[in-house]
Amino acid sequence: MKTIASQWLEASNEVTWLVAEQDNRWSDAARRFSPEGLSDPWIPRVVSCEASEVPRRISRHPLAKSGSCRRMPIIVLWELTPASIAKMLRVVTQVKTAFPGVIQIAGMTGIPGSMQATISELGIPITLAAPEALQNVARRINSRAFRTLSPSESSAITTALEG
Repeated sequence: MKTIASQWLEASNEVTWLVAEQDNRWSDAARRFSPEGLSDPWIPRVVSCEASEVPRRISRHPLAKSGSCRRMPIIVLWELTPASIAKMLRVVTQVKTAFPGVIQIAGMTGIPGSMQATISELGIPITLAAPEALQNVARRINSRAFRTLSPSESSAITTALEG
């Protein structure tokens, strides 16, 4: 039975969005915009969670265990606020180090310009000032990173941010 479940999970065609936030603004935007530019047979799935849960959730993904693909079908959207940046530093760095195939996005809420340097040090390649900006970013990521014909071809997925 475990083998059947494992095969089913490995054949999953979900692109999982893990949204670590305090409210629902960013997860609502992810639910609305995650299908933008996503080709068949991929299906978006949005999960709200605490930032501390993100590494555990990623590690449970079958592709994280196999290490067989360059780009896992997981996107992490971190809500960063002036109060949360210090707490998020460890978790964001942990995800970046342990799971380099995961796409990370920073959704900034109330971040003053003086804190921009701190955010750039986190190494998150995409930063958004408003949830509405996720529409174009989701379209760009989906059309580049998840353009394969089937999830089994995930080892051939190209990097979302490469030209």
